[in-house]
Amino acid sequence: MTGEIVYEGRTLAELEVQYDIDNSVPDPAAYLDRYAADTRRVRRGMRCMADVAYGDHPLERLDIYPAEQPDGPINVFIHGGGWRASSKDVRGFPAESFVRAGCTFVAVDYPLAPEAPMDQIVASVRRAIAWLWRHAAQYGADPDRIFVTGNSAGGHLGGMLIAQGWHEGAGLPPDVVKGMCGISGAYDLRPHAMVEVRSYLGLTGNDAIRNSPLFHLPSPGVRVLLAVGGDEPAEYLRQTRAYAAALSWQGLAADVRGLPGHNHFSIIGELNRSGPLRDGIFRQMGLQEGEHG
Repeated sequence: MTGEIVYEGRTLAELEVQYDIDNSVPDPAAYLDRYAADTRRVRRGMRCMADVAYGDHPLERLDIYPAEQPDGPINVFIHGGGWRASSKDVRGFPAESFVRAGCTFVAVDYPLAPEAPMDQIVASVRRAIAWLWRHAAQYGADPDRIFVTGNSAGGHLGGMLIAQGWHEGAGLPPDVVKGMCGISGAYDLRPHAMVEVRSYLGLTGNDAIRNSPLFHLPSPGVRVLLAVGGDEPAEYLRQTRAYAAALSWQGLAADVRGLPGHNHFSIIGELNRSGPLRDGIFRQMGLQEGEHG
């Protein structure tokens, strides 16, 4: 029925607009081109072990930017792109700041929709964490200090990495991920199962619930930072608030940061400059951001 409310006070037509993120800014490709150029520049100027396999799928690959000093924390970056686009090749640029601060930075690729269903995508990023926990020491990093950052679809996947219940089957400690920063994340996939702009995901209602961080919360003790741009579609602000509230009910106080003037694409540029987002992540990892500029 036209105009029927289907989710959180919105009609299906309203949800289509909210989740059509490519049309939320005039020229999203300009941001992606800049991040790709910045990543190429960083790769040329820094040590990078590129395309290290963590699984058998051609996209189960990661880039490792090792810290100068051994035994520092690891920050694993999971890119966005609606689960069907983008790659680590346009998301390596934050390594410039993170490595300078004493952190090993790891940019991760994963299988993409529609070829890969959501269950497979989630399983792949979990496989990446398992691989890093077992091999981090070989790259001079501390496997007991793994932190995750993800934007958009990557924020969703970061939430699934701190969810309870999957670690034992992977032979991992339940606290393998010590902290997560979700940037403009999708923490409840139910609307993504409804809208045509996400039809390539092929989600059923059960798929959405099974793969939503909102319904699979972490154990107490995990540090969570949630960031969202002030100029993003309202649903992304609401999803961030809803996930933060659910974490609070679980006994976790999420650090929620709104970044005025930023949209869904501009916000991740803040990862390479001092400010509330990058410095908050550094504090989460126990790094002193003020010393690194």
